[in-house]
Amino acid sequence: MEFDAFGFFISILNFGVMFALFYHVVITPMEEAVVVRRKKVTSRLDEIRGTLAAAEKLEADVKSQFSKLEAEKAEMRLSTEHEIARIQEQLQTNTERDAQHLVAKTQRELDKNRQETLAALNRQLTDQAMSRVESLLTQALDSQAKASSASTVLGKVGARG
Repeated sequence: MEFDAFGFFISILNFGVMFALFYHVVITPMEEAVVVRRKKVTSRLDEIRGTLAAAEKLEADVKSQFSKLEAEKAEMRLSTEHEIARIQEQLQTNTERDAQHLVAKTQRELDKNRQETLAALNRQLTDQAMSRVESLLTQALDSQAKASSASTVLGKVGARG
Protein backbone atom coordinates (compact mmCIF):
# COMPACT_ATOMS: atom_id res chain seq x y z
CA MET A 1 0.00 0.00 0.00
CA GLU A 2 1.34 3.07 -1.04
CA PHE A 3 0.72 6.49 0.26
CA ASP A 4 -1.02 8.69 -2.28
CA ALA A 5 -0.25 12.22 -1.27
CA PHE A 6 -2.37 13.74 -4.01
CA GLY A 7 -5.42 11.62 -3.01
CA PHE A 8 -4.73 12.46 0.60
CA PHE A 9 -4.51 16.16 -0.22
CA ILE A 10 -7.72 15.95 -2.31
CA SER A 11 -9.45 14.10 0.51
CA ILE A 12 -8.39 16.80 2.99
CA LEU A 13 -9.42 19.51 0.55
CA ASN A 14 -12.71 17.69 -0.08
CA PHE A 15 -13.21 17.36 3.69
CA GLY A 16 -12.47 21.10 4.15
CA VAL A 17 -14.88 22.10 1.36
CA MET A 18 -17.53 19.74 2.69
CA PHE A 19 -16.96 21.04 6.22
CA ALA A 20 -17.19 24.67 5.05
CA LEU A 21 -20.34 23.94 3.05
CA PHE A 22 -21.81 21.88 5.87
CA TYR A 23 -20.94 24.63 8.37
CA HIS A 24 -22.52 27.40 6.25
CA VAL A 25 -25.48 25.41 4.95
CA VAL A 26 -26.42 23.27 7.96
CA ILE A 27 -24.71 24.30 11.19
CA THR A 28 -25.08 28.10 10.93
CA PRO A 29 -28.84 27.96 10.11
CA MET A 30 -29.32 25.37 12.87
CA GLU A 31 -27.51 27.60 15.37
CA GLU A 32 -29.62 30.55 14.23
CA ALA A 33 -32.76 28.42 14.48
CA VAL A 34 -31.72 27.34 17.98
CA VAL A 35 -31.12 30.99 18.98
CA VAL A 36 -34.51 32.02 17.52
CA ARG A 37 -36.20 29.07 19.20
CA ARG A 38 -34.48 29.87 22.49
CA LYS A 39 -35.69 33.50 22.22
CA LYS A 40 -39.25 32.31 21.49
CA VAL A 41 -39.15 29.86 24.40
CA THR A 42 -37.72 32.54 26.70
CA SER A 43 -40.34 35.00 25.50
CA ARG A 44 -43.11 32.44 26.01
CA LEU A 45 -41.75 31.56 29.47
CA ASP A 46 -41.69 35.27 30.38
CA GLU A 47 -45.25 35.57 29.11
CA ILE A 48 -46.29 32.53 31.15
CA ARG A 49 -44.56 33.93 34.23
CA GLY A 50 -46.36 37.25 33.69
CA THR A 51 -49.68 35.45 33.31
CA LEU A 52 -48.92 33.40 36.42
CA ALA A 53 -48.06 36.55 38.37
CA ALA A 54 -51.27 38.23 37.13
CA ALA A 55 -53.27 35.12 38.08
CA GLU A 56 -51.70 35.05 41.55
CA LYS A 57 -52.44 38.76 41.98
CA LEU A 58 -56.00 38.20 40.79
CA GLU A 59 -56.33 35.28 43.20
CA ALA A 60 -55.09 37.46 46.06
CA ASP A 61 -57.55 40.21 45.04
CA VAL A 62 -60.42 37.72 44.89
CA LYS A 63 -59.50 36.33 48.32
CA SER A 64 -59.29 39.88 49.69
CA GLN A 65 -62.64 40.79 48.18
CA PHE A 66 -64.13 37.54 49.42
CA SER A 67 -62.97 38.29 52.96
CA LYS A 68 -64.41 41.80 52.60
CA LEU A 69 -67.59 40.24 51.27
CA GLU A 70 -67.94 38.15 54.41
CA ALA A 71 -67.42 41.26 56.54
CA GLU A 72 -69.95 43.21 54.46
CA LYS A 73 -72.39 40.32 54.69
CA ALA A 74 -72.07 40.29 58.48
CA GLU A 75 -72.45 44.08 58.57
CA MET A 76 -75.53 43.91 56.32
CA ARG A 77 -77.03 41.19 58.51
CA LEU A 78 -76.48 43.32 61.61
CA SER A 79 -77.85 46.41 59.88
CA THR A 80 -80.89 44.46 58.69
CA GLU A 81 -81.53 43.13 62.19
CA HIS A 82 -81.33 46.68 63.59
CA GLU A 83 -83.68 47.95 60.90
CA ILE A 84 -86.14 45.11 61.58
CA ALA A 85 -86.04 45.89 65.31
CA ARG A 86 -86.58 49.59 64.60
CA ILE A 87 -89.52 48.88 62.30
CA GLN A 88 -91.04 46.46 64.82
CA GLU A 89 -90.71 49.08 67.55
CA GLN A 90 -92.23 51.71 65.28
CA LEU A 91 -95.08 49.38 64.35
CA GLN A 92 -95.68 48.56 68.01
CA THR A 93 -95.71 52.28 68.88
CA ASN A 94 -98.07 53.03 66.00
CA THR A 95 -100.27 50.09 66.96
CA GLU A 96 -100.44 51.22 70.59
CA ARG A 97 -101.22 54.78 69.51
CA ASP A 98 -103.88 53.57 67.07
CA ALA A 99 -105.34 51.29 69.75
CA GLN A 100 -105.50 54.18 72.24
CA HIS A 101 -107.12 56.36 69.60
CA LEU A 102 -109.62 53.62 68.77
CA VAL A 103 -110.42 53.11 72.47
CA ALA A 104 -110.91 56.86 72.96
CA LYS A 105 -113.09 57.07 69.84
CA THR A 106 -115.13 54.06 70.94
CA GLN A 107 -115.52 55.59 74.42
CA ARG A 108 -116.75 58.88 72.89
CA GLU A 109 -119.20 57.03 70.66
CA LEU A 110 -120.32 54.94 73.62
CA ASP A 111 -120.90 58.07 75.71
CA LYS A 112 -122.77 59.72 72.86
CA ASN A 113 -124.93 56.61 72.30
CA ARG A 114 -125.55 56.36 76.03
CA GLN A 115 -126.69 59.99 76.19
CA GLU A 116 -128.86 59.56 73.10
CA THR A 117 -130.35 56.36 74.52
CA LEU A 118 -131.01 58.04 77.88
CA ALA A 119 -132.61 60.99 76.15
CA ALA A 120 -134.78 58.66 74.03
CA LEU A 121 -135.75 56.65 77.11
CA ASN A 122 -136.53 59.87 78.97
CA ARG A 123 -138.74 61.02 76.09
CA GLN A 124 -140.46 57.63 75.95
CA LEU A 125 -140.95 57.50 79.69
CA THR A 126 -142.15 61.10 79.72
CA ASP A 127 -144.58 60.36 76.88
CA GLN A 128 -145.81 57.22 78.65
CA ALA A 129 -146.06 59.04 81.95
CA MET A 130 -147.94 61.90 80.30
CA SER A 131 -150.25 59.42 78.64
CA ARG A 132 -150.82 57.63 81.91
CA VAL A 133 -151.33 60.91 83.79
CA GLU A 134 -153.72 62.09 81.11
CA SER A 135 -155.58 58.82 81.27
CA LEU A 136 -155.79 58.96 85.10
CA LEU A 137 -156.82 62.59 85.03
CA THR A 138 -159.40 61.88 82.40
CA GLN A 139 -160.85 59.08 84.48
CA ALA A 140 -160.82 61.10 87.67
CA LEU A 141 -162.39 64.28 86.42
CA ASP A 142 -165.81 64.75 85.09
CA SER A 143 -166.44 65.64 81.50
CA GLN A 144 -166.52 69.45 81.93
CA ALA A 145 -163.43 69.67 84.14
CA LYS A 146 -161.64 67.09 82.07
CA ALA A 147 -160.68 69.24 79.19
CA SER A 148 -159.75 72.28 81.22
CA SER A 149 -157.73 70.45 83.94
CA ALA A 150 -155.93 68.10 81.53
CA SER A 151 -154.70 70.99 79.42
CA THR A 152 -153.52 72.93 82.45
CA VAL A 153 -151.70 69.95 83.99
CA LEU A 154 -150.12 68.93 80.74
CA GLY A 155 -148.96 72.47 80.12
CA LYS A 156 -147.29 72.62 83.55
CA VAL A 157 -145.64 69.18 83.15
CA GLY A 158 -144.52 70.03 79.63
CA ALA A 159 -142.98 73.29 80.92
CA ARG A 160 -140.92 71.36 83.54
CA GLY A 161 -139.58 68.69 81.12
